Amino acid sequence: MADNMKTFWEWIYERQMIYHRRFELGEMPPWTGDPILANHHFCNVYRELDRGTKYIIDVLHRVPGPEDALWNILVYRYFNSIPTFDFLLDGKGYLDSQEKWDHKEQAGYLKFWEGEAADHQVFTGAFTVTGVRFGGYSDKISNVCFLMEVVQMKLSDILARLNNARTFEDAYHVMLGVEGYGRFLAFQVAVDWAYYEPRLDRNSFAEPGPGCRNGLRWLYPQLRGTRAFHEAIKHLADNQETYFAQYNLDFPYFEGKRIVASDIENCLCEFSKYMRMRTGQRPDGSTVRAGGRTRNFYAQSRIQAALI
Repeated sequence: MADNMKTFWEWIYERQMIYHRRFELGEMPPWTGDPILANHHFCNVYRELDRGTKYIIDVLHRVPGPEDALWNILVYRYFNSIPTFDFLLDGKGYLDSQEKWDHKEQAGYLKFWEGEAADHQVFTGAFTVTGVRFGGYSDKISNVCFLMEVVQMKLSDILARLNNARTFEDAYHVMLGVEGYGRFLAFQVAVDWAYYEPRLDRNSFAEPGPGCRNGLRWLYPQLRGTRAFHEAIKHLADNQETYFAQYNLDFPYFEGKRIVASDIENCLCEFSKYMRMRTGQRPDGSTVRAGGRTRNFYAQSRIQAALI
């Protein structure tokens, strides 16, 4: 769909312009004339600019070696919460992979912390973490803490396989082989690992999550099959300059970096949310029920209140 393709690249352009105007030019709000982008939160075009990713990259800068890097990524992404991980750090710069993770002890700490204040939530709603009862417990915190204990015991083996991974896709499949890490979470962990191991090319491969697949269906309604999704993401990444020129968009590349395939995957997910709000429909034309999970993040009224 030609119009939707244009809208996709305009969305990428305008979302990055929000960042550019706000943080690089230091302008005051409003940073966009698009009412949906102005009043709802959308992740950045570059994943590394999102708060959660910047946080784990900062942690990776502090770790002394690869085993600690891997351990911190695996734990952080499973909880996917900065406050939770800060609590687990307990004032340290990173989680020591050699310090035994006792699942009962850690679960007890986390439950105490969550019950301490209303705004203490161990898990966020950013994406769904599995409810599988890995340890046979009735609550998610205990089961996830049990899983982390199992993962820690296999850490050296996982790292050895990662070191043998020749490509970013190989690294993703290593992560996919880790118990408890499905396709979506394994890909997120692989992307974080590629920040630590830049020899792995994040433009060479991207595993489409459910939101990304919906985003692609707005552009290619007849697209079917995992391989076709992979190829479509790669095509968009490889031809970004052509599309920007075609739609007369002077894209403000962050530090001169091209948008890689793993970022395009994320953008497609956010674009799907944008199109739901813009059209009130899903890619197949079905109606979206009222409501939905969005956060009023860029609302000018909130920003103005904060400035007073």
